[in-house]
Amino acid sequence: MKAALLAGRRSELAPVVPPFTWTPADLGSTLLMWNEARDLSLSDGDPVGSWSGHGGKPAFTQATAGNKPTFRVVGGKAEVNFDGADDFMDCASTLALKHVLALVKYNGASFATYSGIICGTLVNAAAFFLLGEVSTTKMYDSGVTATYHKDGTSFAQANMQAPMNTYGVVSMSKVTALPDGPRLGLAPGGARNWNGGIRAIIGCDTQLSAGDRANAETYLGLLV
Repeated sequence: MKAALLAGRRSELAPVVPPFTWTPADLGSTLLMWNEARDLSLSDGDPVGSWSGHGGKPAFTQATAGNKPTFRVVGGKAEVNFDGADDFMDCASTLALKHVLALVKYNGASFATYSGIICGTLVNAAAFFLLGEVSTTKMYDSGVTATYHKDGTSFAQANMQAPMNTYGVVSMSKVTALPDGPRLGLAPGGARNWNGGIRAIIGCDTQLSAGDRANAETYLGLLV
């Protein structure tokens, strides 16, 4: 009788969910970029002159004091915060990115101009990953055909909702690789600085499968 009761109780319990152990390293050689703010050994309010890549991936740097973003600890979580005025960081390596995912938050109430998260450095470069078109809250990529997701939900370019005042995982992939850069926090053309935080960002040289994209989104989402 006791064994039967125990068996009945077990059947009512929620199934055991194994821990999520996937990391971007599981993407193998397609992974070109992997930066996490929690890797930085800085204090809240410190300027960020170098953001080393995780697992030996390339770093983003900024030598000019006035253009350095700020390391922040918000709710116990680290972020690299760009002021929307003149902060940006460059990567010494040219990375042929075709898929980028980022855990980001916009600081403002609305977009005053194009706000660049990650993009090329040339004035006429095809912008890879912009967040916020003038007077709207949509994704924009200089007309390059792309696929967008926010928190795992697919959106058309015209309808892509930005993660305005809360952190969200944003994904964008396209057929044509980024031609130069990448640069964090500033879109081509000048005066298009990102006003917000970046907790983590990863990039690959191919468009990820639905399964890999879902794993990457889950991984980044756990950093919220």
